[in-house]
Amino acid sequence: MTVHHHVLRGCAPEPLAHYLKALAVLRLTAEQADREARGWWASDVFHVLTRLDETALLSFFLHDYVPSGIVSGWNGGSGFYPKDKDKQKAVAAIERGTAPRFARCRRMIDRTRAIFGGRAESPKEDEKAALLRRCRAEWAEESLDWLDAALVILADAKLDYPGLLGTGGNDGRLEFTGTFLARLSELFDPASGNPRPQAEPLLSGALFGTTVSGLVLGRAVGQFLPGGAGGANSVAGYQGESLVNPWDFVLALEGTLILRVAAVRRLDGSGLARAAAPFAVRSQAGGYGSASAADEGARGEQWLPLWGQPASLAEVQAIFREARLQIGRRRARGAVDRRNAVRRRRLGCLRRRQHAPGVHGAALLRFR
Repeated sequence: MTVHHHVLRGCAPEPLAHYLKALAVLRLTAEQADREARGWWASDVFHVLTRLDETALLSFFLHDYVPSGIVSGWNGGSGFYPKDKDKQKAVAAIERGTAPRFARCRRMIDRTRAIFGGRAESPKEDEKAALLRRCRAEWAEESLDWLDAALVILADAKLDYPGLLGTGGNDGRLEFTGTFLARLSELFDPASGNPRPQAEPLLSGALFGTTVSGLVLGRAVGQFLPGGAGGANSVAGYQGESLVNPWDFVLALEGTLILRVAAVRRLDGSGLARAAAPFAVRSQAGGYGSASAADEGARGEQWLPLWGQPASLAEVQAIFREARLQIGRRRARGAVDRRNAVRRRRLGCLRRRQHAPGVHGAALLRFR
């Protein structure tokens, strides 16, 4: 069997959206097209080995890729409430369509309406927690991936959230899932599932870093791609609108599904929220003269692994599932410990007896 090596120059360690894109490419390719696909990092770009050549890889995402059921009916702005007028259009378009590739999204929309429908606004506090417990109990397994990434339901029936996905899938005024469905509607016809004319060059740009026209102006960008947000001295000029490739947002959200949230008593006593994303750590201010405790934000820091040898999806999922770093015999706790652990190349979650030898000794990338 011929194996093709792809250098995905559009998938880089930073900004965060480009890192998450890399996770999405490996996950979706392995789950839906080639279970033997492998991925790794080299020279600050993501590499993929797969039986799909470049044409077949692009064709998979354009014609066969099945979007995950990423829906958050518990959030305002998700497209399920009267005030969500723009997002409602995207949700309704996918809901009315018959395209097989959107069947998973339609099922999620139906399940969400069954629990959260009929309300004038999104639920709050105890009601929200009660409805999310229903989601946990009633939704099918395929519906729980996003729930597991966005929040955790604690033993005391309260909710907690990892910093990476804001408060259960929104960051400030930007709701991630309604935006995800809107970006899908810009790339594909919701009725037929066929890619729109500009979807192919935009995909090539998102994966391979090629220069393309047709980027979308004036769309919300969010915390994953701050350089495209527009404003003074932006990448679009001295003053410009936001400039977005819809594939960047779609694949970034798909990539977050690998970062499942764990409920923890404390993250080694560091004071982080009890909803701990893999490799999340409390910020530690230091290294500059003006450092103070005020710089240590409650959302902490997100450290992410960079592995230098081909790894399967199962191996990468194991890295994120265990998400443990060691300094000698003890576990790394704060940000300084983690830096030292990386320098010693002693990632406890990458023990040779558990994973491929080439994965041992990965580095970590820090986002604040």
